[in-house]
Amino acid sequence: DGKLVHSQGYGYADLAAQKPVTGDTIYRVASITKTLSAIAVMQLWEQGKLDINADISKYVGFTVRNPHFPDTPITLAQIMTHTAGFKDYYYIYAKEAYVDFEFERSIRELHEKGGRFNDADKLYKSDFAPGDPRGFLYSNATGFLLVAAVEKVSGERLDQYCNKHIFQPLKMTHTSFNIEDLESASGDFGMIYRYSAAVKPTRNVYVAEYGFNDVENLAALKKQPFNMQKYKLGESIGKWSHQGGLRSSVSDLNRFMRMRVHRGERDGARALQEQTVLQM
Repeated sequence: DGKLVHSQGYGYADLAAQKPVTGDTIYRVASITKTLSAIAVMQLWEQGKLDINADISKYVGFTVRNPHFPDTPITLAQIMTHTAGFKDYYYIYAKEAYVDFEFERSIRELHEKGGRFNDADKLYKSDFAPGDPRGFLYSNATGFLLVAAVEKVSGERLDQYCNKHIFQPLKMTHTSFNIEDLESASGDFGMIYRYSAAVKPTRNVYVAEYGFNDVENLAALKKQPFNMQKYKLGESIGKWSHQGGLRSSVSDLNRFMRMRVHRGERDGARALQEQTVLQM
């Protein structure tokens, strides 16, 4: 009946401290992130601020084209359904953009013709045109364009937009793209472990430059010399790891899913109109 039936944590959020996992333990939720980014797009769509079926070039400020199909526009709808004609090539750009303290690496360098990371053979599909459902291919690369459009159209950084228009209304207090927003909940961060050769969890965690190692590097991440005054809306978006870098908890994701189940509303807070959810 639209209510939480059961919630339970298993194992330890931190082995050394023997800290158990709870519903409020914060993890990097990987590609679940994409569903939150899509909510931001659809909010702007229902407000009439963007058209998900229009050429995305008009929103991001530069021309976006698959060189194999130069006359076929690429749209937000294609991006959100992974039919935009992109392969899953983005790692080098993402890694450099995440540690770019001065925000010198723009999304243009990945998607604009002639950009430093724009590799036609690695980035674009050649067998099916953008929008052709036969060309479905899960891609992390396309989401950069999605976030660029959100920032350009809304005039807000992705982290601030989602906090204001999604997380706060839904009372998702343990969720943010920006690790600094979660300082008050830092005691709830869960360690992410590799699977070691000894077949047991160890503290040999993922590399810190991607911000995966939340427990041990929270203080270090906060000391990174990011100069947010140099942040360029719609261009400096690599910092947010929009394709998989959101931090959240099971309790908060439950709030989010209940909003979706109830077609945009949860406990009186409405993130989307019912018709928008049906459109999705």
